[in-house]
Amino acid sequence: MLHGKWAVYPLTDAFMSVAQYLVRRMDEQDQLIFVKPNGYPIPEKPFAELENDRENQVTLTEDVDMAIRTSAGLMIADGTIENSFRTKVLTKAKAALDQGKSVICALALTEDEVQQFRPYGEQFRYYTNAYQDLPQLSVTNAALTSPKSVIIGVGRILPEIDSLAITLAMEDYLTGAGYRVKTILDKPYAALLGMYPLPDILYNGSYGFTDVILELNHYIEALESEHRPDITLIQLPGGMQKYNNGIPSDLGIYSYLLSQAVQLDYLFCCFPFHYFDTEYLRKLSHIFSVKYSCELSSIFLSHDMVNEHSSEEMFLPVYFRVSDAIYQKHWDFLQSRESQVGIYELAGSYGRNFDSVKKALGTVLPAEPESSRLNPNPIEKGEAKAKLTALLNRKFQIPLDVLTEEHFTSPLTAPPFFFGAQGLTYLFFEVEKLFQTRIDAERILHQEFNTIEGILQLVSES
Repeated sequence: MLHGKWAVYPLTDAFMSVAQYLVRRMDEQDQLIFVKPNGYPIPEKPFAELENDRENQVTLTEDVDMAIRTSAGLMIADGTIENSFRTKVLTKAKAALDQGKSVICALALTEDEVQQFRPYGEQFRYYTNAYQDLPQLSVTNAALTSPKSVIIGVGRILPEIDSLAITLAMEDYLTGAGYRVKTILDKPYAALLGMYPLPDILYNGSYGFTDVILELNHYIEALESEHRPDITLIQLPGGMQKYNNGIPSDLGIYSYLLSQAVQLDYLFCCFPFHYFDTEYLRKLSHIFSVKYSCELSSIFLSHDMVNEHSSEEMFLPVYFRVSDAIYQKHWDFLQSRESQVGIYELAGSYGRNFDSVKKALGTVLPAEPESSRLNPNPIEKGEAKAKLTALLNRKFQIPLDVLTEEHFTSPLTAPPFFFGAQGLTYLFFEVEKLFQTRIDAERILHQEFNTIEGILQLVSES
């Protein structure tokens, strides 16, 4: 995650869901300056609904030079950035580096572009989904293993539909509900958000299907072994099936391979606006139950519609946004019909997507984790101790020479820690977020949260 004061450039619709997620996860001392391209139609509203008590922490501007000059670092956003505009974006990145700023690049770079930034060393960071850099099992296993966590897949009929927005909203809702969640994104920059990318072995064409399936299975097994999540949330790669003869959507091959690597427990799918009825959804759910061994739980209906005639000529899907009146009329029609598949909105608004996700997941998961089924292995104390001391050092500036076991039973409100009531409350919420757990707030009043040892005990019991 980004902490401190950062400029994010260029902000387009392709990165909007990530931008909104970053705002949701800001700390009170963070500031984000989002820079949209000159004349790009992004209103303040998508951020206004998220800011809440974050007044003056979020800025939207077109002045990229000002944003770089006044920030500690620059993040290059992902998106369809080509030709002369791409040159401009990379030039601004070099300008930031020359000013001594840190630069994080979420945009996928060519090898030639990577070479241009090598002289800047660790000052410039970009992301890769190279398999050798990701978690792997220490022992090669020639067999598939069954997942220990609940597996939720979020797919889309067309690769361009924003399943990322729904995946991020699901991760946000599930962690807030108390589940331990590990999320895998179809994005190399997943690590920026504290998540994991799908490994490039899926796409590079150097392996047969059997090897790809085995390696994907072992990758997920390695994540489960390291983190022991209640839920593994996966943004499924590519489209899920052919849309029509002009838009094959990679025939759903990549999603299919992943579904063979790990059994999906629940399947959600994002749709473009389309004049289907509930009978179509019933048939599609049956097709998915055969192809992916999992019926559709719910769909999320976008406001964007495919212009099929333009797509057939260009061999690429071209979209336009339908009017609110047309969307609402078809929405009312679908809601008036009985359906075994839930139908929810896929919006440009994080808040509305969060509401859609909350309703959709509420039909398949309990409101809170059932620890006996979903979390049989509590976090180990050694792991918890390392995470907690790192948090105290990084977020609260407690020196490492103070964070020794001789002080683990010392009150946090006394020397050498000097936490006040506000700081202790802030620590409480940071601990819940770090360990993805819920702690009874009354236990602060009972002084159980007033030592490092006490916090570790609460975490082990939660």
